[in-house]
Amino acid sequence: DVLLKKIAERLRSVLQTDETLARLGSDEFVLLLPQHDVEQARVRAEALHAVLRGSVMVNETNVVVSAGIGIAVYPEHGATTGVLLSHADGAMLRAKQGEDNICVYQPAQDRNAHGRLTMASDVYEALEKKQFALRFQPKYSLRDKRIVSAEALGYWLHEERGEVPPDIFIRVLEQSNLIHDYTYWAIGAALAQARIWRQYFRPLRVSVNVSPKTLMHADFLARLQQCVRSEEDGALLCFEITESLFLTEFDNLSRVLEQIRKLGITLSIDDYGTGYSSLNRLRRLPFSELKIDQSFIREMVSSKDDEVIVHSTIELAHNLGLRVVAEGVEDETTWARLEAMGCDMVQGFLMQPPLDAKSFNQLLDAEKG
Repeated sequence: DVLLKKIAERLRSVLQTDETLARLGSDEFVLLLPQHDVEQARVRAEALHAVLRGSVMVNETNVVVSAGIGIAVYPEHGATTGVLLSHADGAMLRAKQGEDNICVYQPAQDRNAHGRLTMASDVYEALEKKQFALRFQPKYSLRDKRIVSAEALGYWLHEERGEVPPDIFIRVLEQSNLIHDYTYWAIGAALAQARIWRQYFRPLRVSVNVSPKTLMHADFLARLQQCVRSEEDGALLCFEITESLFLTEFDNLSRVLEQIRKLGITLSIDDYGTGYSSLNRLRRLPFSELKIDQSFIREMVSSKDDEVIVHSTIELAHNLGLRVVAEGVEDETTWARLEAMGCDMVQGFLMQPPLDAKSFNQLLDAEKG
């Protein structure tokens, strides 16, 4: 709140007499510039962006801010207030995502927006018709080279789009507020497969990625208990949660994680090293596993710095009583170095890519033989 007020003061300090400044909500402001064409609006936007550069003092702390500015001009880009605001907002999002901090609305954005809406509709239909599937990437013990668990990864083969990459459809699920339903489906599907492995092969814990947004949703624990009805079932699951979870209000977070653990479910910190982990919080929360982000693993052979980070992370985790998984292992040299460092488990294309259940069963069959 203090930051937003200071930003508003900076913007207001350079307002001209015929300009109107307002806050739309969240961290978005709108500026009305009468009688401006595209070039004049861009010049004005550059001046405003310059005002926002530099740090802002908030409660004796210097905070560095950045801004994306979108421009829409009447009548070229719309004849009504609603259309102009929508087009300016779309241009602003493009500015935030790209290298240029200031973007002017382009008609092609409408086509992109239509594509996103169509994708959102397709994702909703895929959920309704159960068109999503899971693939499983095995995790191997470095001690005895056997499969000890698996990570469940979403898979979607669309009849027209073909195979849609997970990072795309997961993002659409989040933007469409469908990520909760998808997560509950994934937990149920992973548990069903783990039960089959327990019956015909041996107990294998299956990891499911759970977004912090879903984890902290008010209905999460009740919905989870509908899927996982006993500690015996819970023992077949692991929830992988990204480090951004550590920004969540601690007491509530601790309560939710403890309830999950009471169901027998293991908790793993995913993509460790890329987020906001606090050692103080890490030692006080009921995590059992830590996954080192693949960006460090893939470069550790060629980068001494990354090798030091990986080694120290393994030692830190072990000192806190956590198992360590290295993801993104793609060559024998990396495997050997991780083994020498005392890493517990690895996953990556060196061993196996994500597999459908039938192919995974064949791996388990081969290990039995």
